[in-house]
Amino acid sequence: MSSLSVPFAQPSLYTLSPSVFRLAVVRQFLPFLVKLGSPSLRRFVLELMPSEALQAVKDIVDTMHRTSVEVFESKKRALAAGDQALKEQVGEGKDLMSVLCK
Repeated sequence: MSSLSVPFAQPSLYTLSPSVFRLAVVRQFLPFLVKLGSPSLRRFVLELMPSEALQAVKDIVDTMHRTSVEVFESKKRALAAGDQALKEQVGEGKDLMSVLCK
């Protein structure tokens, strides 16, 4: 797992809170907005929005999602490869994700 780069650790994670804070007005409407249309329609509308803060949060969330999927897939490959691959990873297969995936 050391070969995985973690791009969200530095820029994205530290800028998420300030970016979300700038969306205070939009956050009030989120409970209603998430019920409108399909996820793909909401994503399309989001990409059309000219707000810098919205685009920043979208980019941060995309990066975090992509990285978490990469970490999960790496863990699944290690579990499929067997005990030796798990012992080479941090936690030696005793971490929470390994236990839940078994």
